Amino acid sequence: MKSKLAFVLVFIFLFSGTAFAKNVVHRTFYVPFMPGAERHYGAYRIIAHTGDYNVSVVKGALNYKTGGIGGNKDVIDAFQSADLIRSDIVVLTRLGLKVTDVKRSGSVEYHDTIYYETPEYVIGYFVDFSPLVGSLIMEEQGKPYFVASKISSLKSLFPGATEQDILKSLINYQGADPQGKKIPLGGGRYVISQSPDKVVFNWWLELSQEFLSGNMEFIKDFDWQDMSEYQLESIYNNGIIKSLPVYKANISDFPTMIEMMGLWNSKRGILGKSPLPEKFTDYMTMVSPGTWVSSNATFVSCDPDFLIRWLYEIPPKKGEFKVQVPTAISTDFSSFRADKELYNKLIFCDPNVLFAFAPFDDKYFDTKSGLKIYFPYQEKYRDERRVSESFGETGQALPKQLSPEAWKEFNKNLREAGSGKFSGDITSRHYSVAACFYQPMSRNNAANMLKSSGFTKVLQSIGAIP
Repeated sequence: MKSKLAFVLVFIFLFSGTAFAKNVVHRTFYVPFMPGAERHYGAYRIIAHTGDYNVSVVKGALNYKTGGIGGNKDVIDAFQSADLIRSDIVVLTRLGLKVTDVKRSGSVEYHDTIYYETPEYVIGYFVDFSPLVGSLIMEEQGKPYFVASKISSLKSLFPGATEQDILKSLINYQGADPQGKKIPLGGGRYVISQSPDKVVFNWWLELSQEFLSGNMEFIKDFDWQDMSEYQLESIYNNGIIKSLPVYKANISDFPTMIEMMGLWNSKRGILGKSPLPEKFTDYMTMVSPGTWVSSNATFVSCDPDFLIRWLYEIPPKKGEFKVQVPTAISTDFSSFRADKELYNKLIFCDPNVLFAFAPFDDKYFDTKSGLKIYFPYQEKYRDERRVSESFGETGQALPKQLSPEAWKEFNKNLREAGSGKFSGDITSRHYSVAACFYQPMSRNNAANMLKSSGFTKVLQSIGAIP
């Protein structure tokens, strides 16, 4: 009996390991920085355009008194604004994020290592633009914003955030389960080529030399740095691969505020009698391109469907009108082809056209392996609220000791400025649209291109080259 039991124990000891053994498979996955890429290149040129639009409508009752005038009236004010950014940058990357994971499927145990390609350095330019006032940065300094920084510099903007937290916020980070086309490389290695449904744009804006030099002291005392909110504002979703024209532009092609406003003023009524269909603005007075006023309404717009009316002679109509403010803003400036000079500037607002304007040598980039992505116009969020606000000068900020003459002058200004109360509703909608062109290249080629384009000292100053 004892011998039989011993035999059974030996049998279990010898063969149980085989019966319950796990087949361990080691796999390595690489997730490129560029959507759709079939390998990680090490560097990318990004030619991009983003447009963020706001439509705000204020409706309510205004009770006011200013000087000898006062009264009560219902008002409706509407404001449409556009925040447009064009960028032309080069991003040097590395395999900056590593994730390990263990997955089980039946008798197989997968030991996975995932590497995400992340930005390390960024060099290039971006410029703001408005269809009404051109570029404010060109007005201020005569050149675009300049970016030359190591990505770790963002840590100064986000106290408490680790470098890994920052890198995750700049890419389509999907942890240990990245989604996309699985491309085998052999030897248990794979590339996960992500779809362009989520891309983070404009993270380089806070890395411009102008921003860093002028705001760091202010930022230390400003408690807005939250990584999740930062990424939420910078994400563009539902990207599609689309053939988009790419044109070369000179930095001087972007008009300053004075140049753009002067161009608009020179075009008033230039196309003569209007063939345009009637709009509610025809019952208002146009005081400048994009601004209409009446006794109880103000409308400020950057919508090309309204701006085009500035070029025609439209006699003001009399009578009652109903203000019908579009809930979205058109981005189609094709109607301005009727005036080539103006259209050549307004085309910078068109999200269906990309412009390369940085002084980079194009021959170094692998444009054939590049990818053009378009993010259609879509609503990001809206806000609707009821407000009740009083306004007027209170004098609380004045020094306690004022001379009789100063008090007399203050009271005079107080009567002229007036006071009042507004009660009503404010509805705001926020929309976005974007497009970009990724052009991959090796890191060595990128460094050589930047050096040949005059950026050697810049690369050395940020530690990208010795």
